[in-house]
Amino acid sequence: MKKIVFLLFVVFLINSCAQNTQTVEELSTDKNSNYYYNLGMASLSSGNYAKAISDFKMAILKYPYNYKAYDKLAIAYANVNDFQNALKNINKAISIKPDYYQGLLDKANILELSGHKEEAIKVLNKCIDNDLCALKPEAYYNLALLYKNNASEYIKNLNLAVLYDRNFETAKQALAEAYVTSNQCSKKPIEQKVSWLLENQNNENANLLKAKCYIQAKDFKKAKDIINAITLNQNIKPIYKEKALSLLKQVILDESIANTSQKTPLISFGHEKKSNKSIKPTQGTKSAIKTKPNNAKNSSNITIKNPWVLLMPPNHYVSFAYMDIENLGESEDELIDAKSSISSAAQLHEIININGKSKMISVKSFDIKPKQTLSLKPNDKYILLIGLKHPLKLGEKINIWLYFKHAGVKTITAIVKKS
Repeated sequence: MKKIVFLLFVVFLINSCAQNTQTVEELSTDKNSNYYYNLGMASLSSGNYAKAISDFKMAILKYPYNYKAYDKLAIAYANVNDFQNALKNINKAISIKPDYYQGLLDKANILELSGHKEEAIKVLNKCIDNDLCALKPEAYYNLALLYKNNASEYIKNLNLAVLYDRNFETAKQALAEAYVTSNQCSKKPIEQKVSWLLENQNNENANLLKAKCYIQAKDFKKAKDIINAITLNQNIKPIYKEKALSLLKQVILDESIANTSQKTPLISFGHEKKSNKSIKPTQGTKSAIKTKPNNAKNSSNITIKNPWVLLMPPNHYVSFAYMDIENLGESEDELIDAKSSISSAAQLHEIININGKSKMISVKSFDIKPKQTLSLKPNDKYILLIGLKHPLKLGEKINIWLYFKHAGVKTITAIVKKS
């Protein structure tokens, strides 16, 4: 009886071991090509390229025809600048599956990264010229990126990407940005197109692009509505609020320029007629501007200190002049106008607060009390230079003529500075 029980126990152990052995074998077979491919994708996504290379190699070892593993192995090699192995493996992926169009796009990217732009363009055109290629939008988009320094080609290829896929939001936003960057929104069809390109996007960058486009189109109300929505949104990151506030300043300036009559004389005196002809400049040479002051005795009472002009981006047509104007005399004077060598016109401006909002206004003059200093400074009082004749350069010297009610004309030189 004991022998029978013992034999049954041995049979049980043998069966258990057999079952355990089968389980191990099953686990072993689970680690097939797809298993290592997925491990490789996780490593690739996390930036662990050495591990990704090892995993994709195991995937290929398990199944030598895994063309996707060859493709991603190539990308992993490209990320460590091993372009020779990258091209070797991407070519292998395409040879296994010639209609693997993602492989063509990836090969183009690898060629571009390795400095072979012309070859990358040829590879992308293989997809574009193939009617069966399902990735034409992506091919045109990648081709656009290769032409980013060529505005016309860049815009053309982005248009083609969107033409083939009207839901290609990345290409649509890039195209909208290209139009705005090249200042094309002043054309009504382009403004409408940008509006369509961004209609399904509600991110901060897209909203700022919309506002910029409306500014170029001189639709200042729509621009300000978008900007106000950004600045009032408590969930928006501070960096975007700063950009929006900077854009609001541009809206105010551009709106002011748009509202300024082109028929206004180069030098005006706050729309008031001045009986003193001695301070009214004559169009022409610099010597014509240096008119004899109304009161020579008071001329020396006005001293100008620290004059400077704000450096603006090349595509801006306005700037600001700042300085300290000290009145050393016993009587009050007024700064009533200005002119500069860099701009078509100049205006006296001041920023005031109305119901908690800053607003820029044009003023007729600035009073300068006796024994006091008038400070023209950012976000306060300043001289607005309108219609810059050329982009400002850091350190550039600008001639400015200041017109005072009693002291007459003062000629100063201001330096272009960042701040």
